[in-house]
Amino acid sequence: MSTSSLIAILAVYLIYWVIFGRRHPQGIWICFWRALGLAFITFSGIIIGLFEVYRFLILYLLCLALDAPGANIFLLDTIIFLLASFIVYLIILKLYSLGLKLLWSNPPKFLRFRNRKSIFLGFLISAVASFPASITYAPFLAAIPKQELIVDALMDKGYEAYDIMSGMFFIWFLFAVGCYHAEYKFNKFRAYKSKIK
Repeated sequence: MSTSSLIAILAVYLIYWVIFGRRHPQGIWICFWRALGLAFITFSGIIIGLFEVYRFLILYLLCLALDAPGANIFLLDTIIFLLASFIVYLIILKLYSLGLKLLWSNPPKFLRFRNRKSIFLGFLISAVASFPASITYAPFLAAIPKQELIVDALMDKGYEAYDIMSGMFFIWFLFAVGCYHAEYKFNKFRAYKSKIK
């Protein structure tokens, strides 16, 4: 893990909460539970695909910066993994919804996805929250040969794979809560503006 990246990411996170997290403390718990619900979906299968997206995107940008041939292959890999992650996300989301219906006849609002906008927002938040974890574990991701997938590298690591995924989950979860909180604050601001008019 890159310690300097982790410190920078946590500093940005703390600054966000100092500036925006003081008002509406009840919203923080709502965001926490929404991020927890999204974590089940994300870490059930799409997180590896999202890390592959960032890995191939970084390789694409490096090829462009160095003017190396074959950059378009990495861009194509990025798009393929993004689409595959979204398809797997939709499948897991359907299974998640069925699981909620098995537990509750009327699941709590904050645990379910209400409409298409919230479904797309969940995937977007999952993808955005994966970025800081990708940066923090950039040395690990960079050490993986281009022809090998992250899953293969994690299998080879054995016991270290649990530590890597735990660290990635911790960072992902912090930023997923932050993203949901930003959406919560934006909705509050929009509702306030509509009352003034």
